[in-house]
Amino acid sequence: MTSGMATDVVVADLAHHSWENDEDGLEVYFRACTENFKNFSGQVPDKIKLKIYGVYKQATQGDNREEKPADDKQRAKWEEWLKFKGTTPSVAKRRYITLLRSIDPKLIHVEVKEDPPPGFPETAAGEPICARCNSHAGCDMELWDEEGLPITETLNNDESLLSYDTMIAYVRRVNLHLRCEFGRHVPVTPKEAKPFMKWFHHVGNGGFTPYNPEKDSTMPKMLDVVLSRQFKHLHMMQLAKDQYTYEEMLFQRERCDGLARAYKEISGGHEYQYLVPCTRDTTHCNNRRRFNAGRNHTHPLDLELPHVNYELYRPVNLLRKEVTRLGLDPHTGNLPEVQDVADRELVLGVRIAEHQRKKFVVAEA
Repeated sequence: MTSGMATDVVVADLAHHSWENDEDGLEVYFRACTENFKNFSGQVPDKIKLKIYGVYKQATQGDNREEKPADDKQRAKWEEWLKFKGTTPSVAKRRYITLLRSIDPKLIHVEVKEDPPPGFPETAAGEPICARCNSHAGCDMELWDEEGLPITETLNNDESLLSYDTMIAYVRRVNLHLRCEFGRHVPVTPKEAKPFMKWFHHVGNGGFTPYNPEKDSTMPKMLDVVLSRQFKHLHMMQLAKDQYTYEEMLFQRERCDGLARAYKEISGGHEYQYLVPCTRDTTHCNNRRRFNAGRNHTHPLDLELPHVNYELYRPVNLLRKEVTRLGLDPHTGNLPEVQDVADRELVLGVRIAEHQRKKFVVAEA
């Protein structure tokens, strides 16, 4: 523990949190910082203390509407608060957290109570329920499927899931039995939670908030990792397209398109974007780089349609025209033996040959 910190300061690894971007976690960290700073015994310059006061008041009460005090000390506080006029509570809370982190990084650490409190409710089937997922902070434990297998491991290793249909089916099935090490991820009622409010109101839990599967972002976050890997592969293929066949390029493009549609459905309508460095030589993009001191920017990856070598299809088209002229079926798309252009040529050629053979037999008769 850092010198100057009180022994009861709350400390934990926050690598799995992101208060800078996560509105749900912001309030938890803000309150944790407040409690930690109360117990902080280190030296803080008066100027910094004054700034902490001003941004805290802005975060908790909004713009300063109080009368200007006559007392010098209180007037200094009043004036510091006034400096943050117009700053939204969310921004003020983030500035408060950042300010305390500059004093001592451990001031913004939160103790995470993952274990359910003794006697916490169970499901009707007698399964334990995760208490953490019913807190405002939410559960950060690894999630398991109905067979007790880690979902991340399945998503990362099972290639059969890399399509829209299979991914949607898997996620729907998993959501029916979602659980972590401490129990099922299902909501408890306020009545069931009432005896455990002390546990819920621990600074690291942020209070009681019944689990809502529709607002649970855990699955989209796990799927984001899968999409990132597949889109990265597609991007590499597009950069070296001469090294891949049309079929390989089309397969990966359709895979990414399907996974992106699955992500949108699973995440409640959010579009997936894989950002890549800009390579556009346009006035707009060149100006952006010039105004940003030469630094590049990003764009969502375009799912390019792979280039088709139409010369490959010329014989097929001629054969299809001849098959149609003869009154035969020109379609080959649903046949299991047709995998590429050469297979189509063979099937259509066989139909023409068989038609000619039958005509020959009739003529001979």
